[in-house]
Amino acid sequence: MLRTYPKNSPEAIGRIVAMAMITDAKVDAREIRALDRSNAWSTMGLDRERFAEVARDYLRDLSASSAGDTIRLVDVSRI
Repeated sequence: MLRTYPKNSPEAIGRIVAMAMITDAKVDAREIRALDRSNAWSTMGLDRERFAEVARDYLRDLSASSAGDTIRLVDVSRI
């Protein structure tokens, strides 16, 4: 089961960003640098460390809710 965050909270926004970042199955350092350069952290209302926690939690939730060898990255229940 996925963690829940209040609607439109910084954590909910961070999780959506994390979802987008892992759709190609990896997080590239260039993506993090782009977030740094664009000041995305303050726009999201998170600092870099809190975003990393939210992203790790999302990956843990994905892993815990997998069905055998299958993890559905894009699933309506996760949005």
